[in-house]
Amino acid sequence: MHIIDHLALGDPLLSRLPSMRPWRPGHFRRAVPPGYRETLDSGTNHITDPAIAAYYERLSLVVRGPIWDRRRLMTIVRMNLGAYDHWLPAVSSPSP
Repeated sequence: MHIIDHLALGDPLLSRLPSMRPWRPGHFRRAVPPGYRETLDSGTNHITDPAIAAYYERLSLVVRGPIWDRRRLMTIVRMNLGAYDHWLPAVSSPSP
């Protein structure tokens, strides 16, 4: 069973996407990318946005891959260095 958390408190992909506007103080709601539900249901990437789909491939290796796999460890390093951030939609500060 998968619970899609629109507030992104426990979702590794949604927490990296920009929040929806208008926003209010507190938790920030995120839009679910088209194909994300199908991806979680099937285990196969169905995300329609190619950039988010590519980012999700790396992220799923980090959060679901074999613990000591060399590819996973290298992906963690690259993700922490921001090597995949260009695939995410631009995150801008909320306007006052």
